[in-house]
Amino acid sequence: MIYILILINAAVFFLMFNGKLRLKDLGQSYQTVFRDKQYYRIITSAFTHKSLTHIFFNMFALYNVGQWVQAVYGTVGFAVIYFVSIILGQTLSLYIRHDNGEDGVLSVGASGGICGLIGAYLVAIIFIFGIQNTIMNFAVTVAYIVIMSIIPGVDGTSHICCFAFGLIIAYLLMII
Repeated sequence: MIYILILINAAVFFLMFNGKLRLKDLGQSYQTVFRDKQYYRIITSAFTHKSLTHIFFNMFALYNVGQWVQAVYGTVGFAVIYFVSIILGQTLSLYIRHDNGEDGVLSVGASGGICGLIGAYLVAIIFIFGIQNTIMNFAVTVAYIVIMSIIPGVDGTSHICCFAFGLIIAYLLMII
């Protein structure tokens, strides 16, 4: 599943680089998703990247975190965590950003789904090693998500929402 996601991201980036696809047609904002009823953008935005650096770091993170999450939760669990984190996290993020007057801000990138996977990773290590043995790892990871989310031009609301849904979905998968 990880390699398929990386290939799709690379293909979309290649098509954008060659002018076959446009960022403004695939990215998401409150206006495009809800006002224009283009709900598909919640997913397409997760496969769209602004620059080579943007896609490189996202695919690096997807590969590294994704392997661990897929090993623990299986391919289906990985896919559920990744896509449901994106759908629910991005949707909640759009509503929060709307309430903050950020209706037209375009959001793109796989980092929301990756933040969901990071949430799942934390749930797994807590279940495996116990909260007492993983509190430092948890604190460092949450700090990383917060720092990554306050960088100017980054949709931090999406990162935090997707991370939270990743935690919830992974917990439900662990107890079922």
